[in-house]
Amino acid sequence: MDEASRDQNIQKFSRDGEAAPRRRLWLLSLGILSSFLLVCIIIIIRMGVALHVQDTNLRELKVRVKTLDTQTEDLKRERDDLSWTLDVILSFDNFPVKEICPDKSFKQENYSLLTVGVDCSSRKKFHAELV
Repeated sequence: MDEASRDQNIQKFSRDGEAAPRRRLWLLSLGILSSFLLVCIIIIIRMGVALHVQDTNLRELKVRVKTLDTQTEDLKRERDDLSWTLDVILSFDNFPVKEICPDKSFKQENYSLLTVGVDCSSRKKFHAELV
């Protein structure tokens, strides 16, 4: 081998030697970028699952709130009925429970019967005749 061919081989080797660290750096950068993208995808999927769970919980809570609103309305009606009953009872100086309702049942629709002096047993007979 002469010196010219040996110089060409040395230059060729040095070019390949310089390119190898660049390729390694490029591959390392590509690997880091790929890992970063993979981590981002995993985080996005976990956030999506968490949002789905929260959405399901929100729907369940809305159903519970609606149920509680219905119960609240029922309790308000019952409270109003009881307040009305108490007002009727308190309107008498001496409320004759045994005479008016021997079975101790008193409902709001009975008030008109009380005002005309009809007792509960008469009311029951009247309703039985209607049915």
